[in-house]
Amino acid sequence: MTVIRRIMDELRQLIHLLKSAVGRSSESPPGNINVQRRLYINSPIADAKPCTREQAAMLYKSLDGFQQQIAKLSSVKDDEQLADWFAGFNGWTEKNWGPVYANMCDGTSFFTRALRATAMWAVLSRITGIKGEISADAMTEFLSKLADYDLSAMYEDISPHIRLQINRIVRDQPLCSETRTEAFYATIDSFEEQSRILLDVDSNESLVDWVFAFHQWREDTWEEFYNNPCGLSLEHIYYLESRIYLATCMQYNEYTSGAAKVMNRAIAEWRSQADDDLAIIAGLANE
Repeated sequence: MTVIRRIMDELRQLIHLLKSAVGRSSESPPGNINVQRRLYINSPIADAKPCTREQAAMLYKSLDGFQQQIAKLSSVKDDEQLADWFAGFNGWTEKNWGPVYANMCDGTSFFTRALRATAMWAVLSRITGIKGEISADAMTEFLSKLADYDLSAMYEDISPHIRLQINRIVRDQPLCSETRTEAFYATIDSFEEQSRILLDVDSNESLVDWVFAFHQWREDTWEEFYNNPCGLSLEHIYYLESRIYLATCMQYNEYTSGAAKVMNRAIAEWRSQADDDLAIIAGLANE
C-alpha cells in the first residue's frame, strides 16, 4: 500500500507541475467553438497527434546529450570556438533530432522548440555575458521530470497505448478564442520592429542594450501567453525566440545578411498563418 500511495503522490505532483507549466486554466474559451477548431493556432488541440511511446522515448533519450552540448558552451572563449560549437551542435541535432523531426507529434514539436530556444539563449548569454533565465528554460527542466516519469512508466507497462504525460502538455491547454487569436497575431508588427532594430545594431554595446530591451518587450507583449497559453501560442513564441536569439548571435559575428534571412523567414511564416486564421475568423463572423 505504501508503494501505491507513493506512486499516486508522485503522479499528483507531476500533474500539478504540468498544469503550472502550461498555464492557469483549461476551460473552454468564449466564442464560436466551430470557428476556433478551424484555426491553425488551435490545430494540435482540434486535431491532436499524441506521441507514441517510441516518439516520446526518442526525444527523452536525447536529453542527456542536449545537456552535454549546452555544458560545452562553458569552455567557449572566442569566436572561432563558438563557430566550432555551432558546427558540433548542428551535427548533434541532425543525428539525434533528425528522426524526431521526421516523425513529429504534438509533445515533441512543443518541446524541441522550447529546447532550441533554451540553446540559442544559452549561446547568446555566453557571448554577451547577460545572465538570467527565459520561460523555455523552466520548460526544459520540466521535460526532465516528465522523462523520468514516462520512461519509468514505459518500463513497467509494455502496452503500446500507454498513457504518457507528455501528451498532456498540449491536450490540457484550451483553444484560443477568436479574441485571443487576434491579440496574439496583433503582436507581429511590434515583433518585426524588434527585428529591424536588431539588424541595425553595429556594436557589442548596442547589442547588449538591444537584448535587455527585447526581454522587456517580450515580457510586456507576450505576458498573457506565457502565463495562460492557448493553442499553439506558447510553442510558437518559443520558436520565434529561438529564431531571434540565433539572429542576434549572427549579428554579433557581423553576419547581418544571415540574421536578416532568419528573421524574414520566421516573420513571413507567422504572417501567412495569421492571414489564414484571421480570414477564417472574419469570414465566419460574417456568415
